[in-house]
Amino acid sequence: MRTIVLALVLAACGAAAHPQAVVPTPEQRLADLDELWRFVDETYPFEGKAVDWSAVRTAYRDQVAAATDRHALVRAFEDMLDELYDAHSHLGTNYDDSWQLVAHDIWAEWREGRAVILEVRRGSAASAAGLRAGMTIEQIDGQSVGAAAAARAPRHLREPDPEADGWALLSALGGRHDRGRAIVADGVSYTLAKDPDGQDEPLVTSRRLDADIAYIRIAGFWDERVVAQFDAALEALRSARALVIDVRDNPGGDTANARPILGRLIAVRGQYAWMSRRDGAGMGARWPEFVDPRGPWIFRGPVVVLVNHWSESMAEGFALAVDSLHRGVLIGTRMAGLGAGIARRELGHSKIPVQVSAEPVFHVDGRSRNELRPGVVVDLATPGADPILEAGRAAARAALAAR
Repeated sequence: MRTIVLALVLAACGAAAHPQAVVPTPEQRLADLDELWRFVDETYPFEGKAVDWSAVRTAYRDQVAAATDRHALVRAFEDMLDELYDAHSHLGTNYDDSWQLVAHDIWAEWREGRAVILEVRRGSAASAAGLRAGMTIEQIDGQSVGAAAAARAPRHLREPDPEADGWALLSALGGRHDRGRAIVADGVSYTLAKDPDGQDEPLVTSRRLDADIAYIRIAGFWDERVVAQFDAALEALRSARALVIDVRDNPGGDTANARPILGRLIAVRGQYAWMSRRDGAGMGARWPEFVDPRGPWIFRGPVVVLVNHWSESMAEGFALAVDSLHRGVLIGTRMAGLGAGIARRELGHSKIPVQVSAEPVFHVDGRSRNELRPGVVVDLATPGADPILEAGRAAARAALAAR
């Protein structure tokens, strides 16, 4: 029997509602620090991480002890979890001046010492300001990009880690919830307004790209209604000979809602992943995960799955499953890299909710989900209204022509 609740889901929005305000005593605050530290120490898959987690426990005791209000306590625990440089590990609550979860609306990477934008999230403040893939970031809020990223870097590493450097850059670019950003890129100043209020997107939308190619977009796997809506869309497009499934900007959700959709694409039961969890100080043996065929009929034509840097958690799992099952080609960019299912805990005194990575997911060939890359990588600096969609359409046409 498991003692922790696990799910393949990402909290899509950092701005969760504040739980009931509780201000514990100094002794209770330190007890919560110890509980949080042990929860991570006993649950988190540390393999490949440079964090010195033992040092973190000592380093944050004074900050937690001095946190005389809930705001300061939340900030201390946010800072503590940032030492993991893992976008899947964070509190389930925040304040307006908390840092955005990584990555927010700009995906950039260090390239030969330059911070190069690889993608800007559609509909975001960064997109509205005019930032585009291919630009080089030079300043963030008046600081050099290097200094801004260094200020967000984890402080307790046993050795340098490029993954931590990348996380720090994305965090610095995302900024805080309650304010805009000033970014200089390619010598031009861009003013990013505070993010607009988000608009709810339908779980599933669909259309034909042409007579033979169907397109179904899945916005998220968090709602069980996604299965019925996908089924309805697939039925309406039944005469199509190829299918493009779009999981870009999809924050994930529940594997129980993704698995039935995968079942409409396969004719026989198949393994789609390996998983593992902590066993003492190391990781336990991996176990297989399977998916079964489902529905009154199976779509047997070519399948293309569109992904981007904001295909997160279960969206990454969906793409991995399609690839593991040899059921389609992935097209787009690398994904968010949220490579594990999560464990959740509510701290005993402050009642602050926490989630951390807990169950790493692997391709059937043994690769970590973090390492999965599309079969066709699209350079978003290439001109075009939607280069990933156009590449997906082209791949679907080529697959049909090859039949």
